[in-house]
Amino acid sequence: MRCTAHHHHHHHHQQQAHEAHTAVCEHDHRGQHISPSALPLTMPPPPPPVKRIALPALAKHAEDAREAMRARLERTGNELIAPFDAHAFLPPHVLADRAHAAAELRAQLRLEYFLSPVEALDAVYDDTLDVAATHATAHLEGCAITVSLIRRTMCPLLHVDYVNQRAFCTLLGRGTEWLADPKAPEVEAIVSVIQKAMQHQDYTTANNLKEKLIMDPRVTFNSASERETVLIRGAKWPGFEAEAPLHRSPQLSHQDKFRLVVKVDGV
Repeated sequence: MRCTAHHHHHHHHQQQAHEAHTAVCEHDHRGQHISPSALPLTMPPPPPPVKRIALPALAKHAEDAREAMRARLERTGNELIAPFDAHAFLPPHVLADRAHAAAELRAQLRLEYFLSPVEALDAVYDDTLDVAATHATAHLEGCAITVSLIRRTMCPLLHVDYVNQRAFCTLLGRGTEWLADPKAPEVEAIVSVIQKAMQHQDYTTANNLKEKLIMDPRVTFNSASERETVLIRGAKWPGFEAEAPLHRSPQLSHQDKFRLVVKVDGV
């Protein structure tokens, strides 16, 4: 199953600003094509199926601002902050210079349109850059960055990502979940059949077996903590197409009303 973000309508002026800005970003993106001599991409050594990296600890003032942002996001009714997706594209030469990358990220994401307090945003931008820096191919091909506020369960079914690698980091809220022990005998046999079925586009078989996995009491899941980057190898990593780890979005409940998520893909 391919996981696609769901876009929501923002306030009218935000939407206009975002649309105008997106047009600029697309123009920039087109203007920054990699020269033909730089292709094809020489892939680095294959990463592990799943890798976890905790983000650096925050200073006291940044942690306080982050908790103020959490409290603001918990408000409901006419004070509800609407779900959003903010996008940025950073080419390799920009990623190579942290100050340049930080300035570009701010200009493209424009999170002050969506999130408050503004004091919390420095840490969000810093965290987002740290997540991008962990991606296996970002420095070679550039990366597409999405910061999303999610208020519904997005991809609760087990799925793989049709990219070479995806970096996820939930800044606030429940994190991505994946099979804790895919090599356990009771899991490995089912997973290999699921992966074969998906390769043959037999999604009925794949989905039935995914349900069976989820219901099996012997099958356990790992889940990412807040501010923990999870690097998940995708189904487009050369030579490992049939071995992309199955993972899913966490269920959102009355207790967990939202997730603030950073997603990074190579381009």
